[in-house]
Amino acid sequence: MSGSQEELLSGVAELLDAIGPFPSGAKRHEKWRTTDQLANELGLFGCAAVARLDQVLRHHEAEGLHRLEMGLAPERDIRRAKYPDRTTALPLWGSTKHHGQPWSGHRPDRSDPAEDLPPSLAVPEGAPHVFLSHANDDAPTARRLAQALSAMRVGSWMFETHIDQRGDIAECVRAAIAEADALVALVTRTSIASLWVLTELHTALETQKAVFLVVDANDLLLLQLLESAGFRDPQKDFDLSVEYDRDVVKLMSQDYAGRKSQSRADRYEVQVGNFMATLPRYLGSVSSDGPRVWRPALAFPSPPIRWSGFIALVSFHDLPRRLQNRPNPPLQPTGIAGG
Repeated sequence: MSGSQEELLSGVAELLDAIGPFPSGAKRHEKWRTTDQLANELGLFGCAAVARLDQVLRHHEAEGLHRLEMGLAPERDIRRAKYPDRTTALPLWGSTKHHGQPWSGHRPDRSDPAEDLPPSLAVPEGAPHVFLSHANDDAPTARRLAQALSAMRVGSWMFETHIDQRGDIAECVRAAIAEADALVALVTRTSIASLWVLTELHTALETQKAVFLVVDANDLLLLQLLESAGFRDPQKDFDLSVEYDRDVVKLMSQDYAGRKSQSRADRYEVQVGNFMATLPRYLGSVSSDGPRVWRPALAFPSPPIRWSGFIALVSFHDLPRRLQNRPNPPLQPTGIAGG
């Protein structure tokens, strides 16, 4: 691959400058680029080319941090976004022309300052803590859920308030899951198609952490989808024969396509199908001498008044009791109305 470091940086800076300024309401993927995307747009192909570009960008960032530590202005042309891509965990890059210098006046060990933990999320010392898994688009709902859990004296590790940019993002997330008492996944029409949320769920299961699904009960289409779920063999961890309302998924897919890139929209229905097929693993457990015991999912802010699905829904207020390892009522195949 030809081109000096300066030439590569100049090419990236020119490309990133050209994608702005951004209209009001521009989506995140319109304002930032991953290294892979930059390499593709610059006509750099192959693993070696992408790896070198990534190295050049990280070195460029490190130089800015070093200047700041020396009491000098960073004067960078390219900056890293505070949060990586939520699907791939890859760092995102943008132009300082549009996003500003990221380090001036901030701690030298971060590319951006962490959000201060608001008082509404504080819990007493020794309180249980959960890893709150959620899609980036659902951050406002996740914050409200975290506040509600805090009111019940359950702390939440959230990407927005706890992520540390000093190290590898994926390692930071894995460490947070390992340290948490359990993983709580916010189930929305967006998160059920999120590879990032799926990875966090699988990480929790692989490390034998308790997993609790909290359903956005304000989304009637999502409730309709979950209520339609049926399993031919609920003893399986992954049931590809799961039945659910495909027409509802198509409606949700249309909404998703209006908010996401075409490539992600094209994967939506398949990823939702995989999520539905994996529900037995998230909600059930099989002992060596008995059938699978199904646990209800939790509904936020409250369960629907009428419910007839195979998957039971109960109030998210049940979470503190579950964290204390008290017995959970098993799900009956006929469906239970949550209360």
